[in-house]
Amino acid sequence: MSTANSMVKTISVIGAGTMGSGIAEVAALAGFEVIMYDVNDEALHKGMERIRGDLKRSIEKQKMTDDDASAALARVHPRASLDDLAPSDFVIEAVLEDIELKKKIFQHLSNITSSNAILSSNTSSLSITSIASFTKKPENVVGMHFFNPPPLMRLVEVVRGRQTSDETVAATVELARSMKKEPVVCKDTPGFIVNRVARPFYGEALRLLGEGVASVEEIDRIVKLSGDFKMGPFELMDLIGIDVNYAVTKSVYEQFFHEPRFRPHSIQRQMVEAGTLGRKTTFNVERSETSCRRILRSAQNFEMMQKKILIVGESPLVQEYESLCEGKGLAVAATVNQKKTKTLSKSATLALELTNINLEEKKRNLSRLEKVLSPKIPILSSSTTVTVAEQATWVKHPERLIGMGALPTLLAGGMMEFAASRRTSVETKHSVEVFAKSLGKEFAFVHDSPGLVMPRILCSLVNEACFAMMEGVAEGKDIDTAMRLGTNYPNGPVEWAERIGYVHVLAVMNALHDYFGEDRYRPAPMLQTKALRGS
Repeated sequence: MSTANSMVKTISVIGAGTMGSGIAEVAALAGFEVIMYDVNDEALHKGMERIRGDLKRSIEKQKMTDDDASAALARVHPRASLDDLAPSDFVIEAVLEDIELKKKIFQHLSNITSSNAILSSNTSSLSITSIASFTKKPENVVGMHFFNPPPLMRLVEVVRGRQTSDETVAATVELARSMKKEPVVCKDTPGFIVNRVARPFYGEALRLLGEGVASVEEIDRIVKLSGDFKMGPFELMDLIGIDVNYAVTKSVYEQFFHEPRFRPHSIQRQMVEAGTLGRKTTFNVERSETSCRRILRSAQNFEMMQKKILIVGESPLVQEYESLCEGKGLAVAATVNQKKTKTLSKSATLALELTNINLEEKKRNLSRLEKVLSPKIPILSSSTTVTVAEQATWVKHPERLIGMGALPTLLAGGMMEFAASRRTSVETKHSVEVFAKSLGKEFAFVHDSPGLVMPRILCSLVNEACFAMMEGVAEGKDIDTAMRLGTNYPNGPVEWAERIGYVHVLAVMNALHDYFGEDRYRPAPMLQTKALRGS
């Protein structure tokens, strides 16, 4: 089999563990001669067995022939001496995240390989610039970060150190493509793209749990149904391993000199100290029902379906809710012209107030609704940027007020999340449950907090992507590609921002920053700029 990269004939992989053997398998299948090195003979044996097992499964699934599998296996040469890597054109180091160990390896490689050989590291968190400083030719050192398992995951982050040459980056990109991978070039910063931008997905979920906003089950359920994510943050931490996720978070936090956005959570630390590491042990992330469980599970008479829902607020959200309600057979009286509210309110059985950005306008809307609606008519008000508890102080009848998470495009998901104040009546809770069911949506009641669950996690992801773009880590399209392929997100954070609207994302981040008073929620300057431009 001929290789797509004519300059590279022999690839060496250092480390025969799960990652190293997976990379060696990918390289061999692409037609390269592969030297797989490990200091431990048993590890080499297990690595070769792992490759044989993968190839056998591929044959059974008819993804390749016996001949192709045999030829690929014959191209993998296990070696226990680092000096055997001297003929390498390209080296991929995949050992433990230990800078001293990598220092010894790269110093040795720099002495035994040719001056044209490219030396790469599969590190997920350590500085490529630092690793390159141990070699004679730092311009030939690059990051080539595969994702686990390498045979299945398409993404490769190609990391440019401060002295990495354009030629080295180009050759690495070409090599990745010849392996049928999708390379994304990024700047050498802690966490690169994926392990940096993904931090809020886990960090905010842990904070929501720690604050008692929602349980493990409900956070995962909301994220999957509302955002169409394949796995919730706790399921993913469980799969990765709590210790691995915690170690990456600590590494990024420390390398960013204790930037508050990356601060680890004590829940993770306690789980690691207790040996509760996810699927690595007999324990999993604790999953228990809490007060955010769904309520009123009995069947309801959907009498509301023949009556009107009065909708006021910001145009994009009004239009989305109006369209969904009409599509489910609900009569709708939607308006952004508040002079019409009184006329339209006469037959309304429930009102929606959907303002996130202009809170003074939200106050006026709630005041108008109270004047024209019977005191028994529930008001379901967006609490994406202001708590329902605060909104309850603006109205005369707080018992009929309940909060809801509402951002443009999120209604397309299968979930609605609600928050009640202490004064919200049981009858109001009944009404919003009936409303959600009549729209064909799952629902969850969470504790009152700005942003609730999905808006808070999603907007924090967008905010981190804006910081990364601003700092030149990668372009927006590359960040989106990396997050879709590296974490299996349904959309990249920039795609989410463009669908939701940067102005809505900024409103959520400002609300979180004001409510918690923490620097971790400060909006990225690029987010503020894009919101002002309306881009």
